[in-house]
Amino acid sequence: MNNGKNYNERLFSGNWRSALHFSRFYWLIKQIQKLNIQRAKIIELGCYDAKTIDFLVKVPLEIQEYLGFDRNWEGGLDIGLQKWKHYPNIHLQYCEKPEDISNIYEVCNMGICMETLEHINPEMVEPYLFKLSKVIKGYIFITVPIERGLPFLLKHVTKDIFSMKDDSFKKGEFFNSIIGRMDKVERCEHKGFDDRVLLKQVKKYFDIIDVKGIFPGMPFVSLNFTIGIIAKTKGWQSH
Repeated sequence: MNNGKNYNERLFSGNWRSALHFSRFYWLIKQIQKLNIQRAKIIELGCYDAKTIDFLVKVPLEIQEYLGFDRNWEGGLDIGLQKWKHYPNIHLQYCEKPEDISNIYEVCNMGICMETLEHINPEMVEPYLFKLSKVIKGYIFITVPIERGLPFLLKHVTKDIFSMKDDSFKKGEFFNSIIGRMDKVERCEHKGFDDRVLLKQVKKYFDIIDVKGIFPGMPFVSLNFTIGIIAKTKGWQSH
């Protein structure tokens, strides 16, 4: 339920959902610091209004160029184009298919894709990863939700308590999501998304360095609402 609020107001205005959604940005900053990345040409898939930049400037990171791609969901791209119009190194572009990732004349050394791949048509996930693997020579940071097991159950109980709009599950799909049989759940945005399948897809195009729980940071990955994947271009060695 939107209650007349836009995306940023719903997720980042200090309400109970803010801790969950801010956590991915704090995780990203921490990983950049750990990897000692100081200069970056960045590509972000699912950038919305390029909010990520607000967090990147908090670390000693020189943004040489930022390329943001988004489908303009809820007008996010329009907001970003207005917000960053006076910054010549920031470029935002409409994107609804992998082929739209174009006009990249120099290889990027950092890729970002946070809370995006679960929204993409499953048939397009691998083509997007393939495309990103061709324009990134360095690290890629991915975050996705866990839509199975205990995190799934707790999320939907919370939605029920707060009378929030929820996905429509066919007979047996809710139970199958709880026990992790995601192949029995029809995909629709978050519904039926399987992080385990995504990890296999990422491994086809990148070398995975680490997978960790972001929120609430439980040691067992499957007990988190959100997880973070750190990967790098196959065969690439940092210096």
